[in-house]
Amino acid sequence: MKHLVLFISILCTEFLNAQVFPIKVDLQFGHGYMAMDADEFTRVLESQGLSKLPERGISVTIKSHSDCPSLEGNRKNIAMERADYCENILHQFYPGVEMTISKEMMKRESCAGASPDANWTKVTLFFESTATNEPVIPVEPQPEAIPVDSAKTEASLNTLSQLNVGESLVLEGLNFQPGKHRILNEAKPVLKKLLLIMQENPTMKIEIQGHVCCGKKGGEDGVDEETGKYNLSWTRAQFVYDYLIEHGIDASRLSYKGYAMSMPLVYPEKTIQDQIKNRRVEVLITGK
Repeated sequence: MKHLVLFISILCTEFLNAQVFPIKVDLQFGHGYMAMDADEFTRVLESQGLSKLPERGISVTIKSHSDCPSLEGNRKNIAMERADYCENILHQFYPGVEMTISKEMMKRESCAGASPDANWTKVTLFFESTATNEPVIPVEPQPEAIPVDSAKTEASLNTLSQLNVGESLVLEGLNFQPGKHRILNEAKPVLKKLLLIMQENPTMKIEIQGHVCCGKKGGEDGVDEETGKYNLSWTRAQFVYDYLIEHGIDASRLSYKGYAMSMPLVYPEKTIQDQIKNRRVEVLITGK
């Protein structure tokens, strides 16, 4: 009898901790913005118990909102871009999960004299299970992995000019749109700061290094949705390279290279945060 009570207690605990679908998630976008900070996206998902999903039997409905034209511009395009952004990032955050995704565009109609309304710049995700009506027992969460070189990940651009030849640092905050080589608007100050440092140190030479996540160590590169090729680490590094040249930095001081997932900071990747750490751009000092 004692063992039966213990068994029932364990079953009840597992049921209470299970994911019970449907699950609704609201993501808040800024007015006129078609993407949001990837870390914030991750935190919202994890706060709703969505750090893990079953490998199949999941459908997601994406309802993308857009405010009045005078506040957001081309509302249809913005709503579609937000929905596409969420679809891309879901595939990156849940590699290997078979999801059926549908998208709906929601436009605010009462616009006469309207003020900005955050309810009309959000995207709502509805997660549903199509496999069974039973709750799904989630995988036990894993402790966050420790980076191979935590000192390097904490280094800031302010110390770049102090590094010696052969040393490198991560461009913290340089976040890209999922699956693309276009940066988020919030990342623009990072490029401007890098440009300023290159201008203030006219003899310094650098190699811009692109890295991707979510694969096998040393495996193939990520696919760039804008090129259709498996060269995402290269095109992201080239984006930074092109930016510096367009703003007056001589090409003789610059080089770039994509490393795919041959140099991960965290391996194996056990959490979404691990993936974010590996999806990065670094700067290597090649001359001073």
